[in-house]
Amino acid sequence: MKKIQLRSVGIVRTNLHGTTSKIIVKPEFSQCLKGMEKYSHFVVLYWMHKVDKETDLTEAFANRTPFRPNPIGLIIVELISREGNILLVRGLDAFDGSPVIDIKPYTGHPKDLVLDFKSPDKF
Repeated sequence: MKKIQLRSVGIVRTNLHGTTSKIIVKPEFSQCLKGMEKYSHFVVLYWMHKVDKETDLTEAFANRTPFRPNPIGLIIVELISREGNILLVRGLDAFDGSPVIDIKPYTGHPKDLVLDFKSPDKF
């Protein structure tokens, strides 16, 4: 199997007391931030760098456990503001220092929204 190599586009800065977090986007990706203010929410993909890789992975694909073959986190966040390459967001559940892999606008496209879904833990 071909080796996959990812590069971080930024880093998460957060503290235990706040409900907001900062995503510090690397300067070389500043041009990627153009037009972000047109959206209210974003999908953030990040590397869960504090996850123990030696954990049993049984049923990992059948739940939202952080223990995965590739510890990639995915969350929808609300954009509060942007100052240069710093995004202030609400709802990010990543630890401080987590590498950000990608940021995508949440568009509300029907393919992104499933209302009639099956789950043993349906809310």
